[in-house]
Amino acid sequence: MSLSLLLRRIDTLLKAKGLSERRACQNANLGVDAIRTIRRGHEPKISTLVALADALGVGPDHLIVPVMGEGRTLEPGQAVQDLTGASLVEINDTEYAAIGRFDAQLSAGPGSLLEHEPEPLGYHLIEAQWLGAVTRTAPEHMAVVRVAGDSMETTLFDGDWVLLDRLQTRASREGIYGLRVGFDLWVKRLTLDLEQRKILVLSDNPAYPPQRLTEEDLQIVGRVCWIVARKV
Repeated sequence: MSLSLLLRRIDTLLKAKGLSERRACQNANLGVDAIRTIRRGHEPKISTLVALADALGVGPDHLIVPVMGEGRTLEPGQAVQDLTGASLVEINDTEYAAIGRFDAQLSAGPGSLLEHEPEPLGYHLIEAQWLGAVTRTAPEHMAVVRVAGDSMETTLFDGDWVLLDRLQTRASREGIYGLRVGFDLWVKRLTLDLEQRKILVLSDNPAYPPQRLTEEDLQIVGRVCWIVARKV
């Protein structure tokens, strides 16, 4: 686990909530030095991160950033550590799906969804029961992607994170999709132009003109199912 990433997230939330470390720890019913202990390089327990996340008003997935193993169960007293693979994890009797997280701004190298065998930047935990209500697609075929640019405002904003179903690679119905265009990943709204037998690529921001492309002109990476998180 990257403790530096965890601490950056905690610091961002403390600033947003106007809380001191001591007050946040008290609100979480933890020792007043719980965050300071993490700063000293000690890996926190799962129960510590769950309590801190609740006190800071976010889900446990925001602070728990391990690389999950297949069917691995993390006990409340277990320290967070890097594992291999990605599937399901159980935290406090609740099952979460570990979804790979990618950056749409990256065109190559680690973290790029455009690679043949992409390596995620990390994993986002989504409650499995909730995920099953959104899609029937298995977690390993999903991706959490960061939106880049303002072309989809006011539906999506630069820095938002969206859930992408990577099995839906054809524009069989209108919706928002991730598109590969050259070495870039676009997030655009697609609709079918039946008269011209083309796909209409739309930006919700009216400053960007629509484009008409054939199915052969673009590669659909997946369909956006949900907005996972807004940029703070």
